[in-house]
Amino acid sequence: MIRLATYEDLPQLANILRQAFDANPAVNDTIKNDEHRNKRAFALMEYVIKNGLLYHGVYINSEKNCAAVMYNPNQKVHRIKSLIYQIQLVHRAISWNRAGYMMKKDKLMRAQRPSGDHLYLQMIGTLPEAQGTGAGTEMLNYLMRQSTTLALDLYLETSVEKNVKLYEKRGWKVYHIWDVRPGYVIHFMKRAFTRESVSE
Repeated sequence: MIRLATYEDLPQLANILRQAFDANPAVNDTIKNDEHRNKRAFALMEYVIKNGLLYHGVYINSEKNCAAVMYNPNQKVHRIKSLIYQIQLVHRAISWNRAGYMMKKDKLMRAQRPSGDHLYLQMIGTLPEAQGTGAGTEMLNYLMRQSTTLALDLYLETSVEKNVKLYEKRGWKVYHIWDVRPGYVIHFMKRAFTRESVSE
């Protein structure tokens, strides 16, 4: 069973995503790689989750080993809270001397997504010990059904090459590639909503 997460789920959600994205190139590009890396990674995930909660777009399964953040970016949210979360993100995870780079990168990435209503799958992750159990597939199926229910296309980015193939098998298509630097390539992917049922 999958449900909308609440603020009370924050520690578990952050732990799931921190472990799931531990070696992710995009995460490694975001946080400062120093002796506090794990704390910075946890702070990054807390930001993603708290921001997602503003949009009512954070999900967790009943086993509490898989989580996702997906929402319509055009929803109106509490802007002051959002700004506070961004300041905390820079202070706790990114560092102030890299804030300019991250803002520019985020702007370039957002420019690749449509300005109209859509669903943005920011993160989906499973605890390492639960990978291969079908938890991630169940979560992705659920999110794709949400896309169908809301009649909104789904968008995501991935910097993990093997994930591109997995998403393509589920009907996603690459519409843009950004070769940021050697070893770090971002694939922008889209899945148009369909009225056909999503297989379990």
